[in-house]
Amino acid sequence: MKTHTLRQWISALLMVGPLSVAATETQPLPRPVPSVPATTITWGECSSSLVAAPETLKSRVQCGQLDVPLDHHNPDGRTLTVALVRIAAGNPAERRGSIFFNPGGPGSSPMSVLPLYAWLWSNITPGDPIHGLTREVGEKYDLIGVVPRGLNGGTTYSCQSPEADVAFNDVIADRSPANIAAVDLAVRRYVAACKDHPFRPYITTEQNVFDLDLVRRSLGEAKLNYFGISYGTWMGIWYASLYPASTGRMLLDSSMDWTGTMETNLLASAPEQQARFNRTVADPMAAASTRYGMGNTRDAIIARIRALSPRVREAWASDYRYPESVLAAVAASEWLTTNPDLGSDDMKSIASSYVFSTDPQVNERAQAEARRMVSSYFLPNNAANRISLTPAYSVLLSTTCNDSPTVRDTTWWQNTIADYSHRYPAAVGDHLFYHCALWGGPQTVQPTLQALVNVPDILMIHSEYDVVTPLTSAMRSFEATPSAHMIVARGADEHGFFGHTETACIERVVASFLLDGIKPADRLTNCQIALPSPGSSPLPSGYSDPLLAKTLREYLLRSRGFNGWRPGFRQ
Repeated sequence: MKTHTLRQWISALLMVGPLSVAATETQPLPRPVPSVPATTITWGECSSSLVAAPETLKSRVQCGQLDVPLDHHNPDGRTLTVALVRIAAGNPAERRGSIFFNPGGPGSSPMSVLPLYAWLWSNITPGDPIHGLTREVGEKYDLIGVVPRGLNGGTTYSCQSPEADVAFNDVIADRSPANIAAVDLAVRRYVAACKDHPFRPYITTEQNVFDLDLVRRSLGEAKLNYFGISYGTWMGIWYASLYPASTGRMLLDSSMDWTGTMETNLLASAPEQQARFNRTVADPMAAASTRYGMGNTRDAIIARIRALSPRVREAWASDYRYPESVLAAVAASEWLTTNPDLGSDDMKSIASSYVFSTDPQVNERAQAEARRMVSSYFLPNNAANRISLTPAYSVLLSTTCNDSPTVRDTTWWQNTIADYSHRYPAAVGDHLFYHCALWGGPQTVQPTLQALVNVPDILMIHSEYDVVTPLTSAMRSFEATPSAHMIVARGADEHGFFGHTETACIERVVASFLLDGIKPADRLTNCQIALPSPGSSPLPSGYSDPLLAKTLREYLLRSRGFNGWRPGFRQ
């Protein structure tokens, strides 16, 4: 999921003021935690359409299904099926138990991610001083993914409507009246498409947690050891709050703010994205104005961003890596404005021969950046089709609305988005999708955090500059959870980064926690990450196939970005 730090006082005021009103709305009352009897899970071969596992791992990978109550609070015979994936411990003789895994979302499936982690870990050289203990985690623990209800592999949940889908652009990048109206129409049609689905009230984190505990008990695990990323941290804390006696070791990587609502988490992202752009692109570019020729102040660089065509602004939103990214974006905007019919191959050809700068290094990197982003300019427009939302997107919409209260005033949302567009022009706006204002209220109540004092084994890890779940938001969770320990990766900006660094104070310490429950000596630890030089992409050390490890890492990190928040339509 995506979350960010609100550094601007006015943005904090926008969030806190209206949300204090929303919290007074009548909400469902907390109910006792149910306990459906455990059952037997039958494991078998995984479908290749759902799980991609290499030959070296196939003997360890199994899939299963479990019928669960549609409503655990009222098990009246209505059920749905959830999917499971298991990667058996690599060394069965030394097996210690299971670690459950959730990759984030809402709407992400462990079926497509967990085998890749197991593959990456199995490629580690035994005894490697940085990553060796991580290999041992995969050797000594089964890795279990319980697919959140509604996703592929089980009974799917898909919002459908005979209405035509709506083409719209990123609401920060395109502030035209036509696009603002298109976004509003899409919001209303998507909510209407989900409205009458019989599963809609039961696509919640609470019900997912009940499913998770049913699987734990059905597998005979006394404790739930857990590794959650992003939204997976939200689910993990929800579990620990409801089942403290059954919670084992809990690794929370890139935490959401579980003291707030889904809404406060979503709203927190754009300010941090803008802060990253200022820090890594605008300020260095302005400081070297003679080299880049785009202006000598931050405001001058930001003005260049505002002047891009909406099509280009949307493609580049929150994806500026270097000052050369701006050179590439400005040029691409000019090419597409002059010739809107340019195709992908034409763009790549132009990008490879275009002279961005007389400085060879700047020119080479700008050309690479221009080629990298070409596919982003050519998203499909499926607006002529009727609305048929994917299970992943349907689950995302429903979970964000069903879990916690929201501001229900659409005018407030439109004004807030306009303010965000003004303040954070380099941010992506896909997550500013105010469908929950029209949803009709949450379907559950977030658990209180008091029970977490009885959960001693919580380890949080977080990047200093995470733009998806910002550090300031995670710190609120940390401060509200006295039993938790936390490691801050200073200098890093990755989201969901365990297994992706070359730093022992992250990799060895986290693996030691998963293996044996060993926590850092201090409650809060700062770990300085070893970062590669700008523009370089070195192969990682400690793997039998470094190129494979690099490819797997990059794919897993890309899956953590701002994707999946809406269908890829463009006006």
